[in-house]
Amino acid sequence: MIMSESQNFTRIASARDSGTYTCNASMGKVVKRSSGVQITVCEMLSKPRIFYDSSSEVIKGQTIAVSCQSINGTVPISYHLLKANNILESRDMTSNEPAVFKDNPTKDVEYQCIVDNCHSHTEMASEVLWVKVIGELLCCGKKSCGLGALLHIFKGLGLPRGVVCTSGWYLCKGHKHVAARAQGLGKWVQKISGGSWCGQ
Repeated sequence: MIMSESQNFTRIASARDSGTYTCNASMGKVVKRSSGVQITVCEMLSKPRIFYDSSSEVIKGQTIAVSCQSINGTVPISYHLLKANNILESRDMTSNEPAVFKDNPTKDVEYQCIVDNCHSHTEMASEVLWVKVIGELLCCGKKSCGLGALLHIFKGLGLPRGVVCTSGWYLCKGHKHVAARAQGLGKWVQKISGGSWCGQ
């Protein structure tokens, strides 16, 4: 920009205005150049989103990947993952790609992301992500009502009325396995080693 006399130059800054600025002054054939001034424009972060990599229930102790992402804002971005309102882990990202955190929840839990960067605005928080955690699978079978509906019994969860699930040993194809037995239900199918199922 050319200015006819000494004055200030003002404009509303955007992220693309970051760079080195110099000033040239000339009178006739005499030209003077100022030293360069580095100006960095810091863009405020957008509200981060939080999500995890499972489309179904999380089994107790299973590793899940919780991702946090602010798609707009100047990098680097500092991400802080909160678990039950306590910081679980922090990570700095030099791009707007998601920050990924690993965890092994053992009970129902809430996660939240807090992000900040060089902007003077206060840190931004994501929505709260609620993750449902179910117990370890003990046994699976059919209800005695004859509807053919499958019923899964999990450790740490309440059983249907009148049903008691106990563990013990049984033989299947000549091998001894730990099984779960439910009283008050029909025939059960027991999980054995290797992921196979065997009727008792």
